Amino acid sequence: MVAAASKLPGNGPNIGSLTRAEARAVQALSWPDVWAEDLELEVDAHPFDLRGREYERAILRDESRIIVVPKGAQLGFTTLFVLKSCHVIVMRGKTVLYLLPLKAGSTAFVQSRIDPILDSNKA
Repeated sequence: MVAAASKLPGNGPNIGSLTRAEARAVQALSWPDVWAEDLELEVDAHPFDLRGREYERAILRDESRIIVVPKGAQLGFTTLFVLKSCHVIVMRGKTVLYLLPLKAGSTAFVQSRIDPILDSNKA
């Protein structure tokens, strides 16, 4: 018996037996962008979405131990990695540590980058 091409391991997940809501829940467990959109988390004073920053999707979904991103300033990557960190803490029970060079800067970092994401979580 030959398996249908859509059910072969290399051709993506076989989610045909899941409801739309169940499939979305699996995506939210796996992908920080789906999780943040579903929770309507607020990032930089607006609901999270990747419109205009679609290139960030691959970075958010990358599960490599080390991620190297050559970048310029003001691309939103600090917020991106804070969101990615929140996702692994909440959805996967991981521990995350941010080390900042100065105590004075850490308060501003938490208040401007982390607190708004946590405060917007309705759960």
